Amino acid sequence: MSILDNKRVCKILKKLQSASEPISGETLAFELGVTSRTVRSDIKKLSEYLKEYGAKVNSTTGVGYSLEIYDRELFKELEEKLNESPNKNNNKKFNLIPTDPADREKYIISKLLINSLSSRYMINSYDLAEELFISLSTLKKDISNINNSLQKFNLKVENSQSRGIYIKGEEKDIRYCISDYIFKNADVTNDEETTFYNEIFSEELMEKIKQILMDVFCEFDIHLTDISFKNILVHVLIMVKRHQCKHKTVFDDLSINEFEKNENYKVAKAIIERIEKSINVDLKEEVYYLTQHLQVSKKFLFEKAEDGNEYSEVIKNIVDAIKNKFGIDLEDDKQLEKGLAMHLNVAIRRMKFNMNIRNDFLLSIKKYYPLAFELAIVASDILEKEYKVNINENEIGLLAIHFGAALERSGINSKEKTKGVTIVCGFGVSTAILIKEKLLRLFKNRINVLNVTSAQDFNEKMLEESDVVITTVPIKKYSSRKIIQVPLNLGFSHIQKIEDIMLEEEKNKIDYSEILKEELFFKNLSANNKNDVIEAITNKMLELGFIDQKGKKSVYEREEMATTELGSFVALPHTINQNDDKSVVGIAVLEKPILWDQEKVQVVLLLNISKTFVNEWEHIFRNLYNYLIEKSNVTKLVKGMDYKTFINELIENNDENE
Repeated sequence: MSILDNKRVCKILKKLQSASEPISGETLAFELGVTSRTVRSDIKKLSEYLKEYGAKVNSTTGVGYSLEIYDRELFKELEEKLNESPNKNNNKKFNLIPTDPADREKYIISKLLINSLSSRYMINSYDLAEELFISLSTLKKDISNINNSLQKFNLKVENSQSRGIYIKGEEKDIRYCISDYIFKNADVTNDEETTFYNEIFSEELMEKIKQILMDVFCEFDIHLTDISFKNILVHVLIMVKRHQCKHKTVFDDLSINEFEKNENYKVAKAIIERIEKSINVDLKEEVYYLTQHLQVSKKFLFEKAEDGNEYSEVIKNIVDAIKNKFGIDLEDDKQLEKGLAMHLNVAIRRMKFNMNIRNDFLLSIKKYYPLAFELAIVASDILEKEYKVNINENEIGLLAIHFGAALERSGINSKEKTKGVTIVCGFGVSTAILIKEKLLRLFKNRINVLNVTSAQDFNEKMLEESDVVITTVPIKKYSSRKIIQVPLNLGFSHIQKIEDIMLEEEKNKIDYSEILKEELFFKNLSANNKNDVIEAITNKMLELGFIDQKGKKSVYEREEMATTELGSFVALPHTINQNDDKSVVGIAVLEKPILWDQEKVQVVLLLNISKTFVNEWEHIFRNLYNYLIEKSNVTKLVKGMDYKTFINELIENNDENE
């Protein structure tokens, strides 16, 4: 057996390949869930193996491990070997035996789903336990955890002592689960398909179906987006395989009558007839299932705006909720209203039929547009209640694209934020207007004039709300660097001073020591689950007056909407009812990792961001993400980094990324 049949060693090689600097043994051990001794042993074996391919692992005391490639041509052979299609490599990738419980559960689900697409849909539990080198009691525990994961599909794993284990549920739910798994684990139109995909669909079948779909869509003048085409392709392939195994979907007479009236029925019928002729199988009963999928696809590259007028009321409710919760006003954004209406026209039907859609951009959206994703979660909560549907993360991600565009248009997501300016003038309205027009000409859309006032009427609230205060008369009752006294004829030096304050305000706006409070820094927190962690942090926030009971409740509500785990042992739960309280972040470093939702977590940052600070939400998120995950600094916290060092490094990281 090759050393690369060891999944853990493959992970180490992948991490070393992608690292821009050496990785410490402690970091690798933490991320792999093993001891440093095990990592040293794996590294030694890996380095010996890599000699054959022109590479080795260098170890520097006190620094870490790095990959050195001294023969590119030889190493290219190894990369090609690792990237070989599983079907051409006797499925060696699939046969990597997982040791981690979470990986083992994914392996079992994958095996069960593959079997559900063949006549051998049951697996002998004794054989499976032997294959995984575990006891039957451990397998039973794994199946219990798997059943928790399958609840959202209304499915469960049945364990028959005489026949074996298999997935049980309604046909539409089983197909939905299979497609969801493929969408999460495969790119079905690229050359490098995943093992799962190759295991169940032959290249010949895929090419036949793909060509039939393209021909029929061309004949009916249907212009699909790439994502829509991938979705239809996967669902048709699953439909064919399940039907061949005598598993069929059933619809009532009312639904059948509705489908036959739908414009997509003729398209579905043409596709079915050509597939029947091509692979010699009777699929007539599947025409309604396919019609349903065509009906709920986000079909066209360009859609008609008038189709979504029925959603104007619910869109208004969404915009109102966003304004109430986040203080973000999108009421005048007609482009957002139009885009959401067109999107919901198709998406709501898809949700009502409980059908999934592939979203290739989900991870990027969550990483780079977290505020837009949060707005989409608020929207999805309203849509779920209004239309009695369940909305998954892929759908939330698609909604977030519309909100991301709206935030860009509003300037909230812009790196160069619009500055609020107050003009104080002692010479009357006409003079103030002159200064205002000159500032607008010089700074254009970079400023927003909030107030034009006299020195007598100027107050503390105006000072707090403004980024810059420009005055032609002395303001003696307040002392602030925001205040700039200028003559009527603004000269270069005054313009430069305004510019400097605007830039400095942008750079120094976030004081991490004020937001990440030391009294909310928990070290070695003992917890058995995520509720224990949330309870500990929110109770302390309540005690210190940073949140109220409503804010605490909203953290749990947010957890129910979509997972807040980010990967790399980090979770970022937060309140969803922004108020005017102070923005704070609670940090908990757990005594040991816990299972959050699907992944293990040991560092938790709980955010409470006030409405007045919402513009900085993404900036804080990105800096935390970059420092903890992209730069792998989670291990520093786990190893005992103190509060002051953490804050200093976070500020330093923020400055580096400015």
